[in-house]
Amino acid sequence: RVAMMDRTSPDVIKEVEKVLESILSQLDLITITGKDAERMAAVKHMVRDLLKLYKDAKAGKEEKAE
Repeated sequence: RVAMMDRTSPDVIKEVEKVLESILSQLDLITITGKDAERMAAVKHMVRDLLKLYKDAKAGKEEKAE
């Protein structure tokens, strides 16, 4: 659905951004070792990538509005 973000309300993008930031901060508080640590690193990476996509989409919408 990220590809459809040009049609998404700025309020929705802001809310998703807050949720992703919350998830990322909670993941940073968890200490895991072994194979699970590798999986957690992959999840953190995906959340960071999604957060970047949302921030980039938000910035793009703001540029179009100007």
